[in-house]
Amino acid sequence: MVGFTQSLAVEAGADGVRVNCIQPGIVEGERVERIMAAKAEQLGVSRDEVRKRMVEGIALKTTVTAEDVANTALFLATDAGKHISGQAIPVCGGARYLV
Repeated sequence: MVGFTQSLAVEAGADGVRVNCIQPGIVEGERVERIMAAKAEQLGVSRDEVRKRMVEGIALKTTVTAEDVANTALFLATDAGKHISGQAIPVCGGARYLV
């Protein structure tokens, strides 16, 4: 996806079109809640324990929200981001690995 983003940015740049890739981390919501519940049941531990394990490899020790991802997209769409193109932008709290 990153390579495609960079290639498309080069192709579209001459027409003034910017292309970026937002890489979300663990986004809070129903899907992640279902995953944590299933994992907790499978391991015989609490959901809080699963959440703790999930964020162990994240520098900020947190998940992100859909609003965090949307705010990044909004920034890129404004004049503040007008010179950003061909970039992969992680919105993940500093994820190094996921357990």
